[in-house]
Amino acid sequence: MAPEAEAGRLSSRYRRLVTLVGATVVVILALLIAREFENQVARDLELSATIARERLSAIETVVRIADAHVDGLRAAMERSLGAGAPPRDPRPGAVALRTEAAPVDLLGAPKAADAHRLGTLTVVPSRAHGRAGFAAEADAAFDLFVASGAVHGGNAFLKWSYFFSEARDMVAIYPWMDIAANGPRDVPIIDVFDGYFGYDVYRMVTPAENRASAAVWVPVYFDAGNAGLMVSHNAPVVVGGAFRGMVGTDVLLSALSDRLLAPSMPDLGIVVVDQSGSVVADTDRVAATADRITPAADLLPAALDAIPLGRFVRHGDTYASAVKVAGTPWTAVTLVPAGVVLGDAAFGVLPYCLYLVLLAATLGLAFAAIGRRFVAPAIGLVATIESQARGERAEVAAVPPAWKPWIDRVLALFAEQRATLDSLHRAESKSAAVIDVALDAVVTTDAAGRVVDFNPAAEAMFGIPRADAVGKPIGGLIVPHALREAHEAGMARFGRTRQSHVLGRRVELQALHASGRIFPVELQIHALAGAGDVAYAAYVRDLTEQRAVAAALADQREKLHQAEKLTAMGSLLAGLAHELNNPLAIVTAQTSLLEELASDPPIRARATKIRAAADRCGRIVRTFLAMARKQAPQRSSVDVRAIVTAALDILAYGLRSNGVTVETRLPADLPAVEADSDQLGQVVINMVVNAQQAFGDRTGERRIWVSVGRGDGTVEIEIADNGPGIPEAVRGRIFEAFFTTKPVGVGTGIGLAVCRSIVEAHGGRIEAGERPGGGARFRILLPAATGTLAAPDAAAATAAASDGRRPVLVVDDEHEVAESLADFLELDGCAVTMAHSIADGLAAIAGRRFEVVFCDLRMPGGGGTAFWTEVARRDPALAERFVFVTGDMVAGPETLRGAAAGRPVRILEKPFDRPAIRALLAEVADAGAPS
Repeated sequence: MAPEAEAGRLSSRYRRLVTLVGATVVVILALLIAREFENQVARDLELSATIARERLSAIETVVRIADAHVDGLRAAMERSLGAGAPPRDPRPGAVALRTEAAPVDLLGAPKAADAHRLGTLTVVPSRAHGRAGFAAEADAAFDLFVASGAVHGGNAFLKWSYFFSEARDMVAIYPWMDIAANGPRDVPIIDVFDGYFGYDVYRMVTPAENRASAAVWVPVYFDAGNAGLMVSHNAPVVVGGAFRGMVGTDVLLSALSDRLLAPSMPDLGIVVVDQSGSVVADTDRVAATADRITPAADLLPAALDAIPLGRFVRHGDTYASAVKVAGTPWTAVTLVPAGVVLGDAAFGVLPYCLYLVLLAATLGLAFAAIGRRFVAPAIGLVATIESQARGERAEVAAVPPAWKPWIDRVLALFAEQRATLDSLHRAESKSAAVIDVALDAVVTTDAAGRVVDFNPAAEAMFGIPRADAVGKPIGGLIVPHALREAHEAGMARFGRTRQSHVLGRRVELQALHASGRIFPVELQIHALAGAGDVAYAAYVRDLTEQRAVAAALADQREKLHQAEKLTAMGSLLAGLAHELNNPLAIVTAQTSLLEELASDPPIRARATKIRAAADRCGRIVRTFLAMARKQAPQRSSVDVRAIVTAALDILAYGLRSNGVTVETRLPADLPAVEADSDQLGQVVINMVVNAQQAFGDRTGERRIWVSVGRGDGTVEIEIADNGPGIPEAVRGRIFEAFFTTKPVGVGTGIGLAVCRSIVEAHGGRIEAGERPGGGARFRILLPAATGTLAAPDAAAATAAASDGRRPVLVVDDEHEVAESLADFLELDGCAVTMAHSIADGLAAIAGRRFEVVFCDLRMPGGGGTAFWTEVARRDPALAERFVFVTGDMVAGPETLRGAAAGRPVRILEKPFDRPAIRALLAEVADAGAPS
C-alpha cells in the first residue's frame, strides 16, 4: 500500500474512532432525552387521567343519589304492599274510582298551584275494578309521591320517579304530568298507557329479563313525556316472591353532560358510553343537544373494545383511555389530543436538547485539536517511514517543529539502505525480464522439487497462476499421475548420485494441465550451482500445436486422396449409369408394351415381373446418381414414401445378406414435404445402416421397422430396431460429431451428426430413444407442406393422349431406345418420325413441322444441346417444345441449365414409362401448340 494510502487509512481510522466515541456520547444523551420525553408524555397523560377522574366523580355522585333513591322507593313499596294494612282515607284531592266508559281516570289531578308537589296516578278502571291489591298499590303510590318530592327537591337532575303496576292497570309518576297532553297526537290514550309497558324501562326489570331481581340502568332513550334523551335506573318490586311492579327514576343526559364540564384543560375530552354503545354524556354536549341517540363511534377515535382500561393508547391524533363508571354498566373514555401532549413534552425536554448540542460542539472542537497537534504528526511520521521502506521518494508531510528531528533521522537511515539495494535490484531485474518474456515455460525449483519461480509462459501453458504454484512440489502440479513415481525416483537418484540421464538433454514426454488435460511437451532440465535456494531450472515447450498441425496435414492429404477417388468414382458412376439406363429404358419400354398388348395372361404376368425388376434397377441407378450429384440443395414438394422406398431398395441386398428383416408401414394419405430428396434419402440410408451395424455379432432375430406417419403439422419417419439399444450414459452425445460407440474401423462418428444437421436445416428435428420391448428408436419430424400427395392426374394424361395424331420427332443414336419411345408415343396417338443422328434430325425438321421433339442428351457430334441450339436458331418456337431424354441425372441437368439461356428445360429420365411420357406431352400441350 502506498504511504499516502496508509496515511489516509490511519487518518480514516482516527476519524472513525472519534466519530464512534462522539456518536456514542450523543446517542446515550439522545436516549436519555428520549426517555425523559416519554416520561413527560406519561406525566401529561396521568394528569389528564386525574382530571378526568375528578369530572367523573360528579357523574358517580349522580349515580349514587339515583341508586339510593330507587332503593328507597323499592323498600317503601315492598313494605307497604307486604304489610296487608287496610286502605286509608283518600288523599287530598283524590276522586273515587269510577266505572263509567272513560278508558282512563286521572286520580288526584291537582290544581295548577299544587302541580309541583303532587304526582299523577293513572288508572285503567276496566282493568283495576275489583282487582285485589289495587287499593294497596294506590295507597303506596301516594306515599311514593311524598318520598319522591323530598328527593327531587334537592336533586334537580332527577326528571321523573315512578311506579308501574305488574297488573298493567296503574302507573304512578312524580311530578305530575298529563299523559294525554304529553302523548302522541291522534293516538288513543289507552294505547299511550299500554306503550309504557313496552319500554326497556319496564321490560328490563321483569322476571323474564331480570331473574336476579337487581336494580338496572336502562340504555339511552327518548322520554315518552317529551322531556328529551335520558337514562333510567329501575328496580323490580317483589313481595312474597311475586313480582308486583317496578319503581325507577330518570336522569336527563343534559344534566350528566353539565357535570363533565371542567374549567381547566379545555383540550381534555370525556365521553361516557352505555352498555349499548350509545353516548350518555360528553364534554362537548353533543349527545345532550342531539335530536337522536349518538353512537359512541361518532365521538371516539376507535372502537370501544380497542381502547384499553386504565392506560392511554394512541389512535391516530388522539390518546384514549377507558375506565368503568362505578355503580353502572357505563364506560368513560378520556380523550387527549396527541399534538397537545407531544408539544408539552417537547417543550419540557428542550433544555436537554440544547445541552446535547453544546456537548457535541465541545467534543468536536476537542477531538479536532488532538488530531491537529498529535494524531496528524504521528500519522505523517508513519507515512514517511512507510514510503522510505518501500523505496518511494514521496514528499515529507508537514509536521510541527517538535516532530522535525524524528523525520530527519528516519530519512538519513533509509538513504543509506536505498543505495545498497539499488545495485542489487538492477541485476535481478535484468534476469527476471529475460525469463518473463520467454516464449517457453521456465520453472525453477529448489533441491526438494518445490517451485521457486513460475514465469508467465508457464502460467499460460499449465493453467496455474504463479501464486498457486510457488512453494508446491513440481511433480504434483505438472507431472501426470502415471509418471509421478518415475519422476520422484529420478529426483531421489540424482540426490544420491548426482547423476541423471535427463539433465541437459531435450526429451519429449507428457505434461498435466490444471484442467486435467494431458498434452505433449519438450523438456530440458539444468541443475544450478550457487544460485541460492534455486537448484533446478526447467525449460518446457508445448508440442500440442506442432503435433496438431502435423496431424491436420496428414488428414488433409488423406481427405484430398479420398476426394479424388470420389470424383473419379462419380464420373465413372455417371458414365455407367448412362450405359445402364439405355438398355434399361429398352427393357422397361418393351415390357410395358408387351404388358399392354399381350393377350395371353401368363405372358402379361411375366412381362409385369420383368418390368418391375427393370423399374427396381432404374430406381437403384437413380438413387446412386442422386448421391453422386454435385449441386446445391434444391428443395421441392417430395413424397417421403418414395424417398424411403428408394433408400431401402439400395440397401436391400446388404440387409438380406446380413439376415435383417425390414418391415415398412407407408400409408397413402400423407402430406408432402418441402425438402431436398437427395439429402433426405441420405438421412434414411444413414439411419438404416446404423441400425444394421448396431446388431454386430448378435445372434437371433434381426428386425428393423421403418414407418411413415402424419403428426401435428409434421410428417414423421420412425426407424426402430431390436438391437442392443442406446445406453442412457451416451444418449445425449450420439449426435456429436466424431462421437461413436462402434468398434474401430466400423464408423467415423459423423453419420448421425450429418443427419441431425440435414433435418434441422429442413426445419425439423430428430429424436433418439428406446423402443418398447428393447432396441433403439429414432424419430425424424419434418414440417408438412400444404395439401396431400395425390396420384398422377390420369385424366390429364389421357387428354394429352387423345389430342389426335401429333407430329413428334424422336432423335436418339440408340435405335432400340428410339423405337421403344416411338412405340409409346404411337400408342398415345402420335405420328412419330425417328432420327438417329443430329444431321438426320435437322433434315427432318427442315422438311416437316413437329409439335414435340424428344432428343437424347448424349449423342455423337455435340449431343442434344448442340442439336437444341441449332433448332433454336432455325425455329425458336420448336425449341420451346423440346424434351431431353437422358439416363445421366448427375451432369445432365447442370449441362442443360447452362445451355438453356432462359428457355424451359424438360427431361425424360431413362428408364422411362408411359405415364411419364404422357405427362410431358400434356405439359408441352399446356405450353401452347405451334402457330
